Amino acid sequence: MKSRRTKSSSVTIGLLLGLTFAEAGTGFGQEKAEYRAVGTFVEGCSCAVVCNCVFSGKFRHGCQGVGVVSLTAGSYKGVDLTGAKIAYGGIAGDRIYLYIDASDAQREAATGVAKGLFGVVGKVVAVRNAKIDLSGKDGRHTVSINSGTTAQLNTEPVLGGDKEAPISHVNTILPWTLMQARSVSGSFHESDLSFTLNDSNAFFNDDVHSKLTL
Repeated sequence: MKSRRTKSSSVTIGLLLGLTFAEAGTGFGQEKAEYRAVGTFVEGCSCAVVCNCVFSGKFRHGCQGVGVVSLTAGSYKGVDLTGAKIAYGGIAGDRIYLYIDASDAQREAATGVAKGLFGVVGKVVAVRNAKIDLSGKDGRHTVSINSGTTAQLNTEPVLGGDKEAPISHVNTILPWTLMQARSVSGSFHESDLSFTLNDSNAFFNDDVHSKLTL
């Protein structure tokens, strides 16, 4: 399958990154600093394809999801975040858990970025250190948190009319392109919150670049 990757030089990563860090608070100081990231974003949720949240700007009641950002390059407040991974799982508009896979030197900055990226999804109940794995490309991704005991997600692309490239969403409320995928299977287990994903919505972008002053 031929892939058509979208690179954007001034966008943020993830489903709700169009909302500012200021709305969520990073928990890593409040002064403005440059945030730079290059990486891969994958998210699956319980909504039917296509999740309406990215078009309406409002969370659907009961939208349950798991999302991961894997950084191949980046920095925040002078800390090099290359190789760090951050993730969330939970119920949009309600409560979420954050997961950090980073070195000791990166952890505080990575946590600040995770709160900025995902904090608007729901109330952050806890931030946990975790083993996060993300593999695959072109919409065929495998995600696991703590070797699948906390979360796992498998996706496949939803192809457009040419039967080669995935459907892409532009000119939504978000300032970047979302590539359409489908959650083939997935699950999340944390404290008293558990759910499964099956034949539901997913988004991805293998080549997103971001450089902003926040």
